[in-house]
Amino acid sequence: MDCNLGQLSAPLHATSGEATLADTGVPILREPQHHAAGFTLETLDTDVMCCILEEVVLLPGNRGASLKPLSLTSRRIRSLCMPFLFRTCWGHCSSIGIVPPTAIRPYVKQILFALAFYNLEELGSSKAIHPPLPLIDPFRENRPVFGKEFEYFPSIRSVIFEHAKGGVPWAALERCLSHPQLETLSFKQHATWICAPPIPHSPLASACRLTSFHYIPWEWRGYEGFDWKMDMQRIYSLESTYLHAIVPGLSSIAKHLTLPVETAPLREMVAADWPNMNTLSLLGRYLNTEQSRTMPLLLDRMQNLRSLSVLTVQFEDDPRPVLTTDSFNGSGLQSLTIAYPNPHDPIFRSLSENLTSLSLRDSLPRRYFVLHHHLDKKLHQASPLPSSSECLTMLQAFSAPRLDTLELVYAPDDAEYELLGHIARAFPLLETLELHRYSGLKPDEPPDPFYVRTYI
Repeated sequence: MDCNLGQLSAPLHATSGEATLADTGVPILREPQHHAAGFTLETLDTDVMCCILEEVVLLPGNRGASLKPLSLTSRRIRSLCMPFLFRTCWGHCSSIGIVPPTAIRPYVKQILFALAFYNLEELGSSKAIHPPLPLIDPFRENRPVFGKEFEYFPSIRSVIFEHAKGGVPWAALERCLSHPQLETLSFKQHATWICAPPIPHSPLASACRLTSFHYIPWEWRGYEGFDWKMDMQRIYSLESTYLHAIVPGLSSIAKHLTLPVETAPLREMVAADWPNMNTLSLLGRYLNTEQSRTMPLLLDRMQNLRSLSVLTVQFEDDPRPVLTTDSFNGSGLQSLTIAYPNPHDPIFRSLSENLTSLSLRDSLPRRYFVLHHHLDKKLHQASPLPSSSECLTMLQAFSAPRLDTLELVYAPDDAEYELLGHIARAFPLLETLELHRYSGLKPDEPPDPFYVRTYI
């Protein structure tokens, strides 16, 4: 229907919720004016506003920066922003002269520590591994007393050691583990045990209620140790001592674990059930066949897993170990990540329609780094990529119509077109597809991105 602008200039006769054109009698509906107030931030329901603030905090690279100006707009919005603004604080708040304001203390749930427990000047610029270093005197002038933060922030649930060169000594760990509210303890790559003193003969704190424990070494440490001629066995031995003192005691309550497979206490973990284990992530590389062959026994003890990630480089004498036995129940898995998978692993037959994310890939560092630096030969390790036909075998072993994320790292063969066709037919809800295709004609030939772009 054609519209004449002249008709739209006719006078309006307005009522409380309706208006009509004087010449045509056609009603024009309008929103009552009192509804407008319902769309302001001030009058939004509290639960809705908190959901919005949670999403703002989770924006990539944001770290809550957008909340600061928003929190200045009114008293109500400021009060709603407070738990998000001060959820995470950096440690060292107990340094001399620095006391956290009383108003923020109830909101702090997580502390990130970046501190030195050792006289790091003794390390100098050398890259060699040193014997245990002397601890800094905690009562020396201008030195913070570790653990005072727990007195200031009684609601702490999570502690992350972001930077602690040389590692965190046992006394500091005991202070953390003795905090009754603590649920999560994490160590990033710059806080791993390298020159920490040995553990004294003391059991794990009985009050420890950790449900999440994450220990994440640097992915390059094995190769770095080889190049710099480090005594990696000594480092592994020290690290293993600490992990043995903490991890096995969490079997009845732990829900989330991230561990290096080189030093994880696998044999001790197999001795108990892990009924609440929800997320398991293993990193690093197998040092012997015993470690890889213990994995099926361990996963049989974790029948309620929702997310499993095994990003491990294989031992050269056992290049394709299976992760599970036929008795493993993987029907609850929603996310699965396996490096250098065995196409005949029973885990694929156990998957169900609950699976939404699958990654069959290489380990860390990624394959192209390993090829470029000839790392497999240096460290006597194996990193066998599956072929297209082997990937097809794995994907055909289960039905997952709700899969929305898929990553495959493979070497192409005659079944490649069939593999890609199966992906299109079997996973109708797929949103993200990532393919790393290695032609394998030459050891250092890079992936062929042209093929992937044009075909997909």
